[in-house]
Amino acid sequence: SLTVSAGWDSMSVKVSGLSRDLDFLLGILGDVVLAPRFDLVEVEKARKEQLAGLEAANDNPGELARREAMAILYPDHRYGRPVSGLPETVGGLDQAAVRDLYRGFFVPDNAIVSASGDVDPEAFAAALADRFGDWTSGEAGDLAPAGTPAPPAITPGKRRIVIVDKPDLNQARIIIA
Repeated sequence: SLTVSAGWDSMSVKVSGLSRDLDFLLGILGDVVLAPRFDLVEVEKARKEQLAGLEAANDNPGELARREAMAILYPDHRYGRPVSGLPETVGGLDQAAVRDLYRGFFVPDNAIVSASGDVDPEAFAAALADRFGDWTSGEAGDLAPAGTPAPPAITPGKRRIVIVDKPDLNQARIIIA
């Protein structure tokens, strides 16, 4: 399996399979990490899917409650915004932005590699050196834009009860945060 994910503080690319397929798995990992294509058609498709997902999230009581709770806990911080984006941020996503993000974050100085399972450590290290040894170094980017405040040490400052009124939903969701 192949999984690519991103959060506010990290991005990850994971492969999983049988230990006998280690070279094959490292080949897939190398292709994704070292040579992503970011084809225009695929970037546009992903942008449209993300926008549709954001629209659908408005009808999900759990997502609405979580989004509101985070906005209250971290009102002036990136943690207060959904990691999946907002329509205005996702709407501006294009091929150049994706490539810029990749160049700023997928560099050796930002990478941590781990393995678990039936893997010989020495053979694994040799296979990594073979596959990633020519990975050119670059300056690691910071996921937080310059001037972004650190999250507050204690939040919220006082108890609050917030009701998100969405009368067209038949479910209720309660979050204590």
